[in-house]
Amino acid sequence: MKSERPELSGAKIVVSGGRAMGSAEEFQKGDRAPGRQLGAAVGASRAAVDAGYAPNDYQVGPDRQGGRA
Repeated sequence: MKSERPELSGAKIVVSGGRAMGSAEEFQKGDRAPGRQLGAAVGASRAAVDAGYAPNDYQVGPDRQGGRA
C-alpha cells in the first residue's frame, strides 16, 4: 500500500516525534493527527527508533536522512 504522504528525504514539511511519545502505539496516534492535516512526512528521533516506536526509515537528524542538527 502506497502512502499518500511525501517521502521523508524530499518532504517540505516533516512532523517528528521522540522518546516522549512513550510507546509505539502513542507514536502511531501522533503520526495520524497533525501530519495528515499538513500533508507532512513523518519523522522520528533516534531515541524513538531505538525504542522501537518507529521504523528506521523514519529517523531524522544528523545520523540519518532529511534532518539537520
